[in-house]
Amino acid sequence: MKSPIESPSGRLRRYLIALPRPAKQAVSIVADVLGLSVCALMAFWLLGELPSDLGDVAIISIAAVLIGIPLAAIHGLYQSIVRYIGLDVFVAGSLTAVVSSVTTTILLYAIGMVQAPVRWGIIFASLALIYLCGSRLFGRVFLVRRKSRRERESVIIYGAGEAAASLANGLFSSSDFLPVAMIDDDISLYGKTVQGLKVHPPSAIGKLIARTEATRVLLAIPSET
Repeated sequence: MKSPIESPSGRLRRYLIALPRPAKQAVSIVADVLGLSVCALMAFWLLGELPSDLGDVAIISIAAVLIGIPLAAIHGLYQSIVRYIGLDVFVAGSLTAVVSSVTTTILLYAIGMVQAPVRWGIIFASLALIYLCGSRLFGRVFLVRRKSRRERESVIIYGAGEAAASLANGLFSSSDFLPVAMIDDDISLYGKTVQGLKVHPPSAIGKLIARTEATRVLLAIPSET
């Protein structure tokens, strides 16, 4: 049997994942150099004040990069593993965007490059935040190839409490299992949803298995504190 032909995106994904850590950080830095430069220039363009002189364009780009890249490093954006990023990237991206915007605005205003410093700073901070967080979330989506719903094994979770919610959240992020329903002994929970999964009584497990083709029932055990 012939193995399926790998798509160009699949080869690129495999190549990027196989890169050593320093190379991945270098790729992120190069991308941010371009991204922050574009954000700074686009902020001027949106204000209708984009300089026509290439020297001024270079000064704006260099200022945004020389301030933004070290701040991104300080806030840990180059230490995060893209495939496993979470809310931390939004916090780090927000801090980088805001501090970078304030500092760059002051610098460019001091040398006479910005006529409307507050408006430019707000636009640049917004664009930088969208870029810094968006590019990394896109990278996560691209690098983490999840199986389709049909390829994943359907499972039912026994329990509908905090432990079950955590288990469901973890399973939704996995590539192997897909939670399809919850069952619990608590009558007050019947018909309600937890992490998007409807809670059923234990007596309905047979019907649920027949309807969802679930192959396993996973017990959500509360962690001891």
